[in-house]
Amino acid sequence: MGRLLASLDITPQKPLRRAYERDPQAVEQWRKETYPKLRRRAKRMGARIFFLDEAGFQSDPPLGRTYGLKGKTPVVTTSGQRQSINVISAVNARGEFWAATYPGKLDAEAFVAFLKNFLSGRTGQVFLVVDGHPAHKANRVKGLVKSRKGRLELHYPHFEQVQAVAWLQEVDPVVESLMRIGLAGINKVEVVEKGLSADGLMGIEVVAQQGGLQ
Repeated sequence: MGRLLASLDITPQKPLRRAYERDPQAVEQWRKETYPKLRRRAKRMGARIFFLDEAGFQSDPPLGRTYGLKGKTPVVTTSGQRQSINVISAVNARGEFWAATYPGKLDAEAFVAFLKNFLSGRTGQVFLVVDGHPAHKANRVKGLVKSRKGRLELHYPHFEQVQAVAWLQEVDPVVESLMRIGLAGINKVEVVEKGLSADGLMGIEVVAQQGGLQ
């Protein structure tokens, strides 16, 4: 069976996740038309483009297969209690990375606090690309954006069900490499611990610089 599959160029592979809501035509339009226009506008205005998304992590990852003596199944000691944590993060094509952790679900109040933490100490204009999460479009968020008087813009891709960070990994191999190898090969890395804010958010920021990276 193995020789037959090999003769057909069929190899074991780990599949990629794709949301069934994904619209390939909208993705192509964003990649070829919308995003290039946004980049040109950002360059003209001296703004930086960040892609923001949320993710959840659990302490009980699935166990893979391994080797062991016949009749003696390997044992991995883990906690009997399931633990989880949520993370919100933003990244751009220059390698700048910001992240903060939070418990529970994301709502408008929490997202406003995250935006304030993200913008704290940041100079210049920011274009933030987010997905269609209800918290991202709440009136409180719009109020914060308005209060920043042009310093912050939120952009919603047409394919809102496609995660912005995942899309950026596809489009920009530099960012994909940064995420995969943990900033290895970067000329300069600056880690800024923003500390615990008044809203109880712990934020960190990683600024990486690589020759020729725009």
